Amino acid sequence: MRKTNSLFFRLIVMLIALAAVPVNGQGLSGNDLSRVKASDVSDAQLTTIIERGEKEGLSPQQALEMARARGMSASVANELLQRAEQLMARQKAENAAVSALRTNGEPLAPLQASAPEDSIPTLPEEEEEEEGPQIFGKSLFAKKHQGFEPAMNVPTPVNYVLGPGDELVVDIWGATTNLHQLTVSTEGTVGIDNLGPIYVQGLTMQQAEERMFSKLFNTVSGKKIAILGWAFKKDTNDTRESAAIYVADYLLNEQAELWVYDPKVKAEQVYADLDYLNTRSEAENRRLVKVVNDPYQAMDDAHAVAILTEWDEFKTYDWQKVYEGMKKPAFCLMGGMW
Repeated sequence: MRKTNSLFFRLIVMLIALAAVPVNGQGLSGNDLSRVKASDVSDAQLTTIIERGEKEGLSPQQALEMARARGMSASVANELLQRAEQLMARQKAENAAVSALRTNGEPLAPLQASAPEDSIPTLPEEEEEEEGPQIFGKSLFAKKHQGFEPAMNVPTPVNYVLGPGDELVVDIWGATTNLHQLTVSTEGTVGIDNLGPIYVQGLTMQQAEERMFSKLFNTVSGKKIAILGWAFKKDTNDTRESAAIYVADYLLNEQAELWVYDPKVKAEQVYADLDYLNTRSEAENRRLVKVVNDPYQAMDDAHAVAILTEWDEFKTYDWQKVYEGMKKPAFCLMGGMW
């Protein structure tokens, strides 16, 4: 009952304020509240009136007598009473939230209109996943630090087409040991001592290796050639589209005898790759190709060594020992990019 009287007291104070009469009991008989409408009172006005009534200290009994004397409508009183309850509940919730934010009993510091830019903490940016269709290529420009340079530390694709400015690395062992870093000229050729220009423009890496083999050895029929590396790249036994398959096929067409060593590729896979080309019979492939588990066995008494996969272990071999065990002049050709 006390709670209802308190709310009703606030309502009467509001109506008195609307009538523009001081809340002191003077001149009250000359005002009529019967024409007051609830829609005429805004929330801001209602809040101000509630605060004024509390300051005046008007008792619920006095407020009730004033309302009756001025003909207050019951419907208007009920509507304004509901709004007054909502405003009071909202104010109470805001006061509770402010109290919860206080720390160690100290009031909150006053809010600043703005803070220095360097004092505002920043959080790492997170990419938000957008719903619906995505714009192709948008991710290329979504990050602040974005590079467009291609990755260079990758094996050269076997179907890469050579052109002017490309560089080939050829390591030749013979009467003298030479490492050639050859740049394809504007005429499309590379030059090797004692061989003259070799035209490679427009050839793939595989075709260039085959042509250079032909120039280096003139004829490889009946010669032992060691092939180090059969996988298409190091640290794998995957041989799909490996350059070694096609280089070996070319040499076999010239009746060379091949000795193959790869750290991970088994003999069955080597023969399966050659048989798949259907260039010659399976029996002939096995007659001309030997797959061994010892690299020094593959290179012993060989006319040439072809390194076709960039295995790191190849760098650790005793190449002086290899050279001494090869036929002279001895050749070593490295294909691809290290």
